[in-house]
Amino acid sequence: MEEIRRIEYYSKLKSKAVDWLWYPYIPYGKITIIQGDPAEGKTSLALYIAMLLSKGQNLPLTDKPIEKQNVIYQNREDGASDTIKPRLERYGADCDRVCFILEEDKALSLLDDRLEQSIIEANARVLILDPIQAYLGESDMARANDVRPMMTNLCKVAERTNCAVILIGHLNKKDGGKDLYRTLGSIDIVAAARSILMVKRCDDEREDLRRIKHIKSNLAPRGKDIQFSLKNDKLTNWKYPEGVDNVEQNMLQLCEEALKQIIGLKGMCSRDVFDAMEEKGFSKRTVERAKVNIGVISKKEGKHWYWYLE
Repeated sequence: MEEIRRIEYYSKLKSKAVDWLWYPYIPYGKITIIQGDPAEGKTSLALYIAMLLSKGQNLPLTDKPIEKQNVIYQNREDGASDTIKPRLERYGADCDRVCFILEEDKALSLLDDRLEQSIIEANARVLILDPIQAYLGESDMARANDVRPMMTNLCKVAERTNCAVILIGHLNKKDGGKDLYRTLGSIDIVAAARSILMVKRCDDEREDLRRIKHIKSNLAPRGKDIQFSLKNDKLTNWKYPEGVDNVEQNMLQLCEEALKQIIGLKGMCSRDVFDAMEEKGFSKRTVERAKVNIGVISKKEGKHWYWYLE
């Protein structure tokens, strides 16, 4: 009789770096939430990201070109033909690379096998569910016992397919509390996400200005706030709002933090460092500059150079 294995030792596993769609905001193979109050720009941001991926264009404030990617954009609140497609067309998306899952016969839920099947069929790198609350089925979204198995299943689907799962979330009406706890529904929704972005209007600023705040980040240092203009369904004027408009300088600061995290206490082969940083979206030139700024020491060991922190 074949022995049933119940445990595995971490020593048997091969370590690997997190794969990033948009460092440090959206990882592949994990769940990200984009949340905000009504009409703040959540769906606009999601559609804009879908457009950029469909055309292989850089994500905002990044210097790494990306390949064209297929996206599943699922929206329960708006019509596919009279609302979603016209908006994608206005953004300039390649609609041959953006699809949705048919729901005529059966409503989609987070426990539905069609999620994983459709990701595989479409060869999709990104799945967007808008809004998350519409895909909880008959469950009480405030009850942990109802929500937890759904989010667990979605986490497994994201991991197995290495697909970036982006959930668009409404907020509850509580004021004065932390943004992190304003997600509508059980805290298990928040707990399952590795990254959460809050989209909100810029207070005491122009009507068109929006800000993205990175309010949760489990896999990397939290990213800087990002500001953009949303006017006539166009997202423009992307920048960091702390009075620094120099995109290159802000990328350098993000790169420095990521480099410290990757090298760590034990050091790392420079070739592996460049590969890992490229996965995060940083060019070799930016990594070299960050290396100098944080005082990395290079030592040749055998045939390879290794980088260590002072």
